[in-house]
Amino acid sequence: MAQPDPHRGWRQLRFAVGLAATALVAATITLVAWAVVPALLPGWSASVVASGSMEPRIREGDVVATRSGSELALEPGTVVLFDTGTGATLHRIVGHEDGAFVTRGDANAAADSIRLTPQMVRGVGTVLVPWVGLPHRWVALGRWWLLAAAAASAAAALHAARWATDPEADPWPGADDRALGPVELAAPVRVGGLLPADVRREILAAHRERR
Repeated sequence: MAQPDPHRGWRQLRFAVGLAATALVAATITLVAWAVVPALLPGWSASVVASGSMEPRIREGDVVATRSGSELALEPGTVVLFDTGTGATLHRIVGHEDGAFVTRGDANAAADSIRLTPQMVRGVGTVLVPWVGLPHRWVALGRWWLLAAAAASAAAALHAARWATDPEADPWPGADDRALGPVELAAPVRVGGLLPADVRREILAAHRERR
């Protein structure tokens, strides 16, 4: 008769935390890739949003990938990155006036005083990646404690992600894994999407040998 496993609850918790951490790490890597890859393509660039003038759709710390080219349509509703003479601004075209474009930040009550000409446009906003540019903003603003907290959280997530594949944290060990707890399986698992028990035991054994 199978004996109850006193450590199964703890292993289940570690396994669940490992899965959550793995999902977090994967999502972060995906967002960073979306922010970095467009900047490597010809005619594309990426900019970190430095203010809240485009909230709520575009927030400080988001990354906006812009695409340049004469074939791009400039019309009301388009988000554009343009030169102001002292830097670059990311605002939305809201109208026309005297042959030029009127722009305004979504969060601003008044339109920009500068009238936009096509020659001033660096690119049209095409891809929005949330949050990825926050570390850049923290460095610029001297918010080192936020940067340190983010680095510590990233390190903790990377460490916890190992639990999702660690045999010692497996809450459903096979019958042959006595070191992990005397849990018996009466028959191989046949549920769709899950591996049979004998295949799971082979994978766990191979993983242990590599360690």
